[in-house]
Amino acid sequence: TVDAETHLPLKTIRSVKEGNYRRYNETFFFHDNDSIFSQRSGGRKVPENLVDIISVFFYFVHNQDIANMLPGDGVTYPTINADKISDISVRYLREEMIETDLGKVDCYVLNPAVEKGKVLERSDGIRFYMSKEKKLPVLITFEMRVGALKAVIKSYTIDGVEQVTE
Repeated sequence: TVDAETHLPLKTIRSVKEGNYRRYNETFFFHDNDSIFSQRSGGRKVPENLVDIISVFFYFVHNQDIANMLPGDGVTYPTINADKISDISVRYLREEMIETDLGKVDCYVLNPAVEKGKVLERSDGIRFYMSKEKKLPVLITFEMRVGALKAVIKSYTIDGVEQVTE
């Protein structure tokens, strides 16, 4: 859940199910006093304007003047993922028109620099395609060690009304 005014996260859920491995955690953000409460690790103080791995993109597109950014320009934010806090850099790569189930969408292409590891082939192997008009993610691509993964938006909710693609 993201605050509609600040674009900072209010709650994040991590639910992993891989084979016999299970991990579930809910984290609540209290930005008024720079703290969080995690079901797994409890409450603690955190850096100002802490974001999670998904809300970082909403925060970026709503708080940066992308029109004046050059390809490769980026910003670094404190980010929480799997109960660990670290910095993540989001770079603006380019603008691109892509074809989706929503039709043609003019997008900002953003790239987070994340740790490469067991899954990702490269630290810059993720691309977020954010709609320039609605500032929503419409496509996410992952370049992995064993191939590639593509996530495409099928529906989204605005003011409680679900917007469904054809």
